[in-house]
Amino acid sequence: MLEAHKDERVCVSAVTAGEFAEGFPPGEGDALRAVLSGFAVIAIDERTAYTCAGLSRSLRAEHRRMGDNDLWIAATALAEGLPLVTRDARHLGRVAGLRLLSY
Repeated sequence: MLEAHKDERVCVSAVTAGEFAEGFPPGEGDALRAVLSGFAVIAIDERTAYTCAGLSRSLRAEHRRMGDNDLWIAATALAEGLPLVTRDARHLGRVAGLRLLSY
């Protein structure tokens, strides 16, 4: 996927960066930063927070809740108007209006 889109700006949400960092052992911060240096990390802002709240409210009303991290990641993509690259299109496909790219 990255090779096919090497000329495009590739981003990750701050939540995704946190999930990725969880997999690195303590003391490996330099290695983590080296890996993440190829990505623009999108911070959670007010627009993303409100998008996440609305998304959570809608999914809860439909009895189709998902995990908080997935909500924040989907809300980031929606708020930024970006597609979300995932291997779990079936799970994230519940989010109305979210453009998914599978790999």
